[in-house]
Formats: sequence, structure tokens, C-alpha cells
Amino acid sequence: MGCASCSFKKIHSENQDVLPSNIFGSRTAFDWLKGFPEVPGTLNIVEVRFKDNKKGFYRNSNNFDLTYDDMVTVQEPHGYDVGIVSLKGMLAEKQYLRKVTVPDIDSLGIIYRKAIGTDIKSWLDGKTLEKAALINQGKLYRKCRSK
Repeated sequence: MGCASCSFKKIHSENQDVLPSNIFGSRTAFDWLKGFPEVPGTLNIVEVRFKDNKKGFYRNSNNFDLTYDDMVTVQEPHGYDVGIVSLKGMLAEKQYLRKVTVPDIDSLGIIYRKAIGTDIKSWLDGKTLEKAALINQGKLYRKCRSK
């Protein structure tokens, strides 16, 4: 069950092809209910993971037809972020109720859309700037430390 046999979709950027598994790492949850029909009446909660193993819960209020490993654009307090669907349906609901001390479905962010090329491009551009900022920070630290 390696990357050669999976059905990842490549994300085409202007400069390169990007695989979601290269950006976000390997999958951290197993879908025990795969193949079973969705249970009616479950909350529309989706667990989304981001780079560096950060995860969050979001509402699929627009009822997008999401599958595991779909890249989505989600609402964040500072704007939006791009992540990958790690759990959905009943499993995501159970995980949410287990991890959150005071569940408040209405306070969850929403999924804006499935990620499109411009979302991926701006995310990759931000990642490039992030690396340059870390290098500059290290230079400043060494400079201040040497004084």
C-alpha cells in the first residue's frame, strides 16, 4: 500500500507538480468505515490536517463531495489556509467529540471550497517566503549573539 498504488492527484503548479503527500506527510488516520454508506443524521464535520501535523475540525456546510486526501481551502481567523482531508463523517464527529472539551459546532470554521490552483500557488509562495524569513532570523540571531 505504497505511493505507487495510491490514487493521489498531482497538483499542477506553474513550476512543478506537487503531490499532497509530499506537502503534508503520510496519512495519520485509518478509515475503519471505508466502504460503508454514510450514516444519515451525522454532523457535517471534517478533520483537516495541515503541514507540521497541525489538525483542525471544520464544517462542510456547503455539502461538498469530499474524499480522503482532497485538498481544501478552509476558514481561519487570519483568512484562509490550505489543508488535506484526513477524516470525515462519523469518524470525524467521534474524534471531534473526543478531543474538544466543550463542543460548539457553530464556532467551527467552514470549508470554502476544494483547493484550486491559485490556492496551491499562493500556499507554495508563502512556504518559500517562510524559509527565507527563517534564514534571515538565524543570521540576525548569530549577529546579536556575537556582540
